Amino acid sequence: MPFMPPNLAPFERYPEELAPLRVKLGQLLDHHTTIAGRVLGAGGQMFVVDLWIMGVAQRSFHLLDGFLETFDSWNVTVAAPLVKFQIENVYRTSYILSAPDGPDVVQKVMAGTPLRKLKAHDTGAALTDRELVERARSHSPWLPDVYEASNEWVHLSERHIFNANRMADGDVQPATLIGRIPLPAEWIPVSFLAELLGAMREATRNLFGLFEVFESWKLEHPPAETQGLNLDEKPES
Repeated sequence: MPFMPPNLAPFERYPEELAPLRVKLGQLLDHHTTIAGRVLGAGGQMFVVDLWIMGVAQRSFHLLDGFLETFDSWNVTVAAPLVKFQIENVYRTSYILSAPDGPDVVQKVMAGTPLRKLKAHDTGAALTDRELVERARSHSPWLPDVYEASNEWVHLSERHIFNANRMADGDVQPATLIGRIPLPAEWIPVSFLAELLGAMREATRNLFGLFEVFESWKLEHPPAETQGLNLDEKPES
């Protein structure tokens, strides 16, 4: 491999594989302000769910901003868990919008009740992350697989152990184990970097899609709180 200055960001080191993904993801950052303003202003009224949308939009902005900063500096140990937090924004917002008692759930959460301690409106199942992921599968079929993978990025797992250690190249005997701190850029597979960029972009775009469903509802039903939106139907453009 040709010499690469250590200060190059991943998309600069691998421009063909990563630059298009990195540019597309960066474009979503400023869109938070635009779409949040559209949703809050739709129909001329604000409802309880608008408070949820605003909180999630702000969290999403900070997550994406932090992801871009840490990803560009090769800090995948921090960047990867931020994808999990963005995925959480998607499946929790999905339930709030699709459940008939969504506004009531928002008020309970705002009063300090963790979502996992509340029950689903139809089955009575606890609203755990896994339950919410399965419920969001119909409109985001990629969620379950990415959710499982992202758990390994958040919790201390074999990924962190194997990432920090490797056998020396060549046929040197006895075998030599090498550990490096910080993790060398050349040890991070470009496929994993592309996976992180793609997952963060997909999660953010899906979140924006949910915002647009709520925006469409508000425009068509200005005086009414949501009563369980069909998230499988895309709003008309």
